[in-house]
Amino acid sequence: MSDGTDKINRSVLPIPTPPRTGLITYDAKDPESKYPVIEQLLNYFLERDLAEARTPQPT
Repeated sequence: MSDGTDKINRSVLPIPTPPRTGLITYDAKDPESKYPVIEQLLNYFLERDLAEARTPQPT
């Protein structure tokens, strides 16, 4: 379908690629690397830990 005759510029596609800002690191162990918390996972683990703390432990 794409034979090089497409006249549509990529900037008019539905989801343009935003320019990257800030530090880009390629090593997760780099101390400068920071990753945002994934709220859904954080909530899952907090709820799980609370449920375990409320459950009586067998002796």
